[in-house]
Amino acid sequence: MYGEKKFRNIVDLSLTPSQRDRVIDTWEISNEVERVDISTLITPNNKAKFDQLSAGKAKKPTYRAFRQPYLGLDMFLLQDIYANTPAGRVVDFVSYLISGGGFKPVLKLRDETPHKSDMKKMQEDIDKFDVENEITSKLIQIDKQIGNPARNATTYEHTLEQKFDGLIKTALVFGKAMNVRIKHGNTYDLYPIHPRDMVWNIVDDEWKLQAVMTTLADEPYSMDQLIYAEWNPESPIYNVMYHGMSYMQRMLDSARALRRIKGTDMQLIAKKKWMGTGIIAMTKRDGRSDANAIASKLDAGKWCVSEETDPEKAYHVHEIPLSKGTEQVVDMATWLTNDIISLGGIPTTLFYDESSANHSVFDIRIRAFQKQIEEEFRSMAGAVFSKQWYMRNFYDIFGGTEIYDKYEVVCEFQPIDFSSLEERTKALDMIHKIFPVTPEFAGEQLKIDNFEDKIDAEAQEQQKQMEQQKMQGQGQQPSGNKNPSGVGAA
Repeated sequence: MYGEKKFRNIVDLSLTPSQRDRVIDTWEISNEVERVDISTLITPNNKAKFDQLSAGKAKKPTYRAFRQPYLGLDMFLLQDIYANTPAGRVVDFVSYLISGGGFKPVLKLRDETPHKSDMKKMQEDIDKFDVENEITSKLIQIDKQIGNPARNATTYEHTLEQKFDGLIKTALVFGKAMNVRIKHGNTYDLYPIHPRDMVWNIVDDEWKLQAVMTTLADEPYSMDQLIYAEWNPESPIYNVMYHGMSYMQRMLDSARALRRIKGTDMQLIAKKKWMGTGIIAMTKRDGRSDANAIASKLDAGKWCVSEETDPEKAYHVHEIPLSKGTEQVVDMATWLTNDIISLGGIPTTLFYDESSANHSVFDIRIRAFQKQIEEEFRSMAGAVFSKQWYMRNFYDIFGGTEIYDKYEVVCEFQPIDFSSLEERTKALDMIHKIFPVTPEFAGEQLKIDNFEDKIDAEAQEQQKQMEQQKMQGQGQQPSGNKNPSGVGAA
């Protein structure tokens, strides 16, 4: 297969344990991108595919190929850090916040300018038109058939949500990720390709990404076949050209140091703390030493029996005191963990150490982080899902019609809400003091399903009467129910 030999430094990567440890401890990522003329990659087997890239264009473009900045050992290191340190948990957490709550297609006008005066009425009209023409419902059906056992009960496949979650995680770890999108009649398949197999990005003379060459096929994959995601697009890395940059790379030094501390140092400390260490001094008998025989019998937690006429003279045990640096090692591990989390742009209080900030400071950090998730992380994922998944499926169904010309489909994520029930109740109480609200509105704000059905009308009336009696006893005029639990009272 094309590329096995040419890209051996990326594909063939088997390391001995000592080599693996050396890579984890010392390997440095260089972020060097090689640029070559496209002619060096064209073979008789893939020439037809390259010709297709230029089909229909008045002038044949000049293509350039840019090799990915992360080679085999780079990706091995990033993969190890993801699997064995808190950096991987940070990636999982961010990925969950992006799409874990779910997402859906939403119909929008391509040109909203004439309707700016009444955006609410515009969206209501769009939603009505959407329902009447079953636009997003058809797109949702396509979403559901990915990984649906009813489609093929003899195989197992991940759902669309799981595939997109994996796409995001992979892009965060390695800087880029892609799925091959294949249409079979009215059904679709998504095949993930690991970044280790994504080698050359093919760019035209307008510096637009046209195709990706992998180690898995002779021909390059054109962009209309792919769902392609990259983290940190247009990064300052020289010649990076759509390869992106690992979100996790900045955590690398702290993560590898923490991995060594927890994987080696702390295990040695734990072993010495329980077993102790020392020297057994013993006399020779007839010029012979029994040291090796005695040492072979010593095992933590087990009895060792030796026959000696006078054991107190035969053996002298000298205990060696342990170093008192255990606390410093723990402190260093804590600092490294904090550093990893903070380099990911995440408040450490979301993971642990709730005492590090009072409530008001914590709330400010959470709001800033929520804004970062919505504007930075979700904007990246939303653009990928909207343009490369929903809009392509939208075109397959409505392409060439007035609906497609007038409307577009965007990916909308479920909103993030870090507030507690107590905080939402206080906010609702403040609103209710200004103006009474309906039970339906209260349920929406408190995020309690069917809240209006859970209100005890009899208890609500008794509470209202008690408050009125209390206020009359104090010489005040009743001003209505001030408790959100009594919203909607007559």
